[in-house]
Amino acid sequence: SLVRIKLTGNNRLSTNAHSLYRLLLLDIDGTVAKDYYSISPVVKKAILEINKKINVVLISGRSAKTVLVIAKELDLDKPQIVEGGARIVTPEGNNIWCRFIPYKLALQIIDFLNYNNVLFSVCASGSSILVENNNNLQGVNFKEISRISLLYLKETEVKRFEDLLKRVNGIYFVRVHNALKTNLWNIDITDRNANKRNAVLKLRRILNVKKSESIGV
Repeated sequence: SLVRIKLTGNNRLSTNAHSLYRLLLLDIDGTVAKDYYSISPVVKKAILEINKKINVVLISGRSAKTVLVIAKELDLDKPQIVEGGARIVTPEGNNIWCRFIPYKLALQIIDFLNYNNVLFSVCASGSSILVENNNNLQGVNFKEISRISLLYLKETEVKRFEDLLKRVNGIYFVRVHNALKTNLWNIDITDRNANKRNAVLKLRRILNVKKSESIGV
């Protein structure tokens, strides 16, 4: 069964839309969650109701571990897009589609960040690991790093690192507001083919949903 929905001028859902949607893609930070985990009762109720009618999928730069906690709270049973589009995972956290940063390139990026004393995290096996020294990386599978994130950067620092990263082949990167300190920035680095756009294209094929049947918030 399907529901006709659209966003009206006052951002409320209307049942008088001309288009028939089958897939609702939701960002987390600043959209579903007003802070790191907190979801307002109104938003939660709306998502639970919509999910009874159409596919609802979270699409986030966050790790699978944190995304799936939120997906479970919202009773979402479809594949979720996590880690900046590097992975599409089942509700149990298993890979349906993934693009990891090439092994040697991941090591080079980590060495560069350590040399420049940059606080960063790596995402591997579904969890983000804050790297304060190389001891934090013990046990990490470097062949399955989906995302490396530079953390808590000021505007001037973001620009400097963006200029440096533009020279690196084989990666995709994007600046995002830090979820805990929104006056500061993170830079999320993934494989060159790993981004939210490519993940959505793949997900639509998995769910057999057309572009015209999809809406993103």
